[in-house]
Amino acid sequence: MKGIDEAATLPKAAFKLWMYLVKNQDKYSFALSCKDFCRWAGVSKNTYETAVKELIERSYLVRKEEGSNVYIFYEMPQNDEVIMIENPAGSVSEKQVFCF
Repeated sequence: MKGIDEAATLPKAAFKLWMYLVKNQDKYSFALSCKDFCRWAGVSKNTYETAVKELIERSYLVRKEEGSNVYIFYEMPQNDEVIMIENPAGSVSEKQVFCF
């Protein structure tokens, strides 16, 4: 499970957010609720905001379009060499996340 091994190097709150996002099915779209995540993870709003920034900085959350609040969540960080990760069925493993 390379994805979880790499994600385990994230700061604690960012890892919790990664776990919260990864539990959803592939191709799943949802509005990320600060309140729900904070309740689920037992963290403050400031900690949530820091975790979101960390996932964006490390390219686990990638903005879908410039100026949009829609992000694609990837289980593995994205970089110039890896654009998309395909699952064994050949479809792209991604989740849309609407951040507010």
